[in-house]
Amino acid sequence: MTLGGVALSCPAGSHGYNAVAHSCDPEDDNGHGTHVAGSIGAIGNNTAGVVGVNWATSIMALRFMDNSGTGYISDVVNAIEFAVQVKQIFASTGDADVRVLNNSWSGGGFSQALSDEIARADAAGMLFVASAGNGTLDHEATPTYPADYAGANVLTVAATDYRDQLASFSDYGATHVHLGAPGVLIYSTALSSGDPGGTYELRSGTSMSAAYTSGVAALVLSHCSYSPGALRDALIRTGVPIPALAGKTSSGRRLTASAAVRSCDGTSAASPDVVVHAKDIATTDVHGAWVRQADATAADGVRLGTPDAGWSSTSAPVAQPADYVDVRVPVEAGRPYRVWLRLKASGDSKWNDSVWLQFSDARVNGARAYAINSSAGLAVNLENCSNCGVSGWGWQDGAYWLARTTVTFGSSGTQTIRIQTREDGVAFDQVVVSAGAWASTAPGQVSGDSTIVTSSGSTTTSTGAGTTPTPSAPYNGVAAAIPGTIQVENFDNGGDGVAYHDTDAVNSGGQYRQTGVDIEATEGGGQNIGWAAAGEWLAYTVNVASAGSYAADFRVASLGQGGTMHLELDGASISGPVRVPDTGWWQTWQVVSTRVTLPAGTHALRLVMDSSGANAVGNIDWITFAADAPAAPVPLRIMAVDFDNGANGDTYRDDSAGNAGGAYRATDVDIEPCAEGGFNVGWIGAGEWLRYTVDVASPGNYLLQFRVASPSGGGSLHVNAGGTNVSGAVSVPVTGSWQSWTTVSAPVTLAAGRQALTVSFDAGGFNLRFIDMTAR
Repeated sequence: MTLGGVALSCPAGSHGYNAVAHSCDPEDDNGHGTHVAGSIGAIGNNTAGVVGVNWATSIMALRFMDNSGTGYISDVVNAIEFAVQVKQIFASTGDADVRVLNNSWSGGGFSQALSDEIARADAAGMLFVASAGNGTLDHEATPTYPADYAGANVLTVAATDYRDQLASFSDYGATHVHLGAPGVLIYSTALSSGDPGGTYELRSGTSMSAAYTSGVAALVLSHCSYSPGALRDALIRTGVPIPALAGKTSSGRRLTASAAVRSCDGTSAASPDVVVHAKDIATTDVHGAWVRQADATAADGVRLGTPDAGWSSTSAPVAQPADYVDVRVPVEAGRPYRVWLRLKASGDSKWNDSVWLQFSDARVNGARAYAINSSAGLAVNLENCSNCGVSGWGWQDGAYWLARTTVTFGSSGTQTIRIQTREDGVAFDQVVVSAGAWASTAPGQVSGDSTIVTSSGSTTTSTGAGTTPTPSAPYNGVAAAIPGTIQVENFDNGGDGVAYHDTDAVNSGGQYRQTGVDIEATEGGGQNIGWAAAGEWLAYTVNVASAGSYAADFRVASLGQGGTMHLELDGASISGPVRVPDTGWWQTWQVVSTRVTLPAGTHALRLVMDSSGANAVGNIDWITFAADAPAAPVPLRIMAVDFDNGANGDTYRDDSAGNAGGAYRATDVDIEPCAEGGFNVGWIGAGEWLRYTVDVASPGNYLLQFRVASPSGGGSLHVNAGGTNVSGAVSVPVTGSWQSWTTVSAPVTLAAGRQALTVSFDAGGFNLRFIDMTAR
């Protein structure tokens, strides 16, 4: 191959490219690249070190900096070009199928050569993941590269901490930075002068956030057939909404691996025609000047529009806009679609009647077209001819001076159509993406139109003037309050596919409601959902009093090991999988917990059944949301039984289902009454752990004192803070019995601020009552 005008030939067994030395040996002598690589792809299940996001991925090292961390943009261009050319050389075998470029670096101004090379990587099928930077800069005021390159394959990542807050050092940008990901105190592989095999260390930075995002991108590609644009879109839209990222990133979301991997599951269009009403578009997908407006002539009485502020029309879309609406549609790859909008102009003025359309992964005549994060777009103009004027609502799929065209998509599944302001004062109420009924004919008239096309999620089937579908609505007419308890049988009104989905049309329990959802009487009063199967879901309109972190408790029952479920808000997953334990019978109830972060206001909550257990997912009675209590300050006494709210594997680890002592809390942690008063944790086994959130007022040295009891001794524990063992091994002596108590201690050094302390049990055979923490 030829790089920068110089020929290069690499022998078999090479692992990448060193642009500094123009060689095939990219060995790291700085350590930064080694740490990043470990987060992306360190091997798991080998009882050694750390695990990366994708255990089975292959990594090509592309080095362009010297051992001091200094490099040149020309070398960056050559490093990317190496990957492009090697991929081309091995195209027939796929042995160098580079799909993701991790760019954990920043520096230098805009370079047209690098911008062109990033576009060349896009054409070669490569996502370009960039770290936002660590200077607390607002990219809207201070452009930073490569983070701010406007490319259809560019995904820029800010750093978040373990509290889901924007990291104190992280750059941000309401339009230029797209997503957040963990980047504080990340434990990964490291170089070691004393050990040729290397070691492990903690690092913080948006470099770490980019690495996690790149690893998840590779994981998604192992399951989903995405092009770079569709992959970028999936990573962004499946993230969890985080209040701290609202206005700091364009999506306001934090990377969520499980939802991203599931993003291509079951999303192929069942129909060639997809219809979206403005009312059904999530609040989190409406940005800037676009607002919901009441309009009795609009579908469902709601339109989305911009106020008429007298802007002149833009000559091209903005690559990183502030004012836009994202519409999510399920499509099939390779199928030609026409995209129709029903538009309305303020005052019927031709100066307020057009928008730009962009797509996450569109093709026109086989070529990439109108990509999000680029300055290319399809103009949709309501006026049907020059100076002929507009009147009321009208359907359009382009502009009168342009040839009409269809678009195809590079991959099946959920794609994003971005509607961006071209002329302010325009509104829309319906989007139709059609490869069938409206592939060649508009759904209605170009002016004076009154056609309401049935929404894809509606239970009505008729189409035409004045027809309004039945949307999902709160069961009792009032949105469920959070914090509070939701009785799961009180899912929204609306049919199958709108307010719920059930695999059959019969209520197997025959109770409470005449729908396909299976509801039975609960012993002790009320009703519960039963016969829950994977793929089913229930929708609830909720009103969240204030943004923040909430504990979500589920009352569940199952004969045999149950399955898993998760929560979604406005179409995005907000929880990991919640597993239903074996409670012994369908009416023997336990409470399982997880933690979620919720924005304030009215939202669409969905309970989704993911997998069945021995017999079903399980029975569900209610879900309670409680705002997390503030963390206790230091110095303090932490009662062992007051570990954080959450699920097994999230805030605690217990190897046996159920609370063996049956006291205090309905989790898998074993709790019993204590002879000294209150309760203690018992039946402790090796490998189990408990997590506690604490506030440390100032950094320094502290003493941890553990109240323990053991008839035979031999137990041990240690404490982790920020992923690091801060206490060393603490041995538990013989105390004489399970309720004969003594105190053992360990000195620790802690950083200031809110943090999670994890008490890990290395050897069992003892009880734990409390931990006292005092300054030394």
